[in-house]
Formats: sequence, C-alpha cells, structure tokens
Amino acid sequence: MATAYGWSVDAWLRDAINEVIKVLNEEKERLGLGSVDEVLNTVIRRIGQDTGPDNLVLNTPLHAEPLLRNNILIGISSTAISQLPNEPWIGRHYAYQSPTYYWIIKAMAVKGTISIEPKDVINPVRLTAHEKFLMIPP
Repeated sequence: MATAYGWSVDAWLRDAINEVIKVLNEEKERLGLGSVDEVLNTVIRRIGQDTGPDNLVLNTPLHAEPLLRNNILIGISSTAISQLPNEPWIGRHYAYQSPTYYWIIKAMAVKGTISIEPKDVINPVRLTAHEKFLMIPP
C-alpha cells in the first residue's frame, strides 16, 4: 500500500471496488443486461445480503471464472484444508481472495447499487469488529 497507494486506504478500496465493477460489467455483457446495477439487482434478488462466496457463485447467474480470473475469489479444495475459519468470506467451495471483496459486495448488496464509497465498506467492518470485541468473555 505504501508504494502503490501512498498509504491511502481510500485509494486502495476504490481500486478494489473498481475490480468488482469490472467483473460485474463483464457479466453484464454475458447475461445481456443493460447495466451493471441490473446484474447486482439480479444477484440481490437471488441471495439478498448473504454474499458469501459459495452463495454468490452457486445461487446466482454469475459465473465463477471471471471472479477467479480477476482474483476476487479463489477455489477451495475442502480435502486440502482441514480447518477453515468460520468467517462469512470463506465457503466450502470458494473463498474471497481478500475479505475486502466480501465487504465490497456486501456494501453493494446493502445499498442496492454499485455506487459505493470506501466509507460504505469500512463502517460495517468497524461495527462488526466492535460487536465481536464486545462479545469476548472476560
């Protein structure tokens, strides 16, 4: 981040958001839809706000290949990894390459649009981290 983004989390997140939009745009062409927001709306109609990686690929018209090719998702061989963390960005068949992509797609699903800002990604992460911290027993 220091070299490529000058330590700017916002710039890094904007780049990651654009990567997701790029894949959705590619899927827009394949699906014959008029806009990237239409692709997102199709996904949201199918899975709501459950943007886990398996749900995203297995329960929507999105193809895994562009998500894998653009390093948004990675494939998982459940026999190769014995203990996976119980996190929403890790599924049985797929995982987000970075939790950042999970939070970006989650923010898009919550807002119902691809027009999100870095704060739309960061604020829910902070809230979730705070909630987890409060649940830690003394």
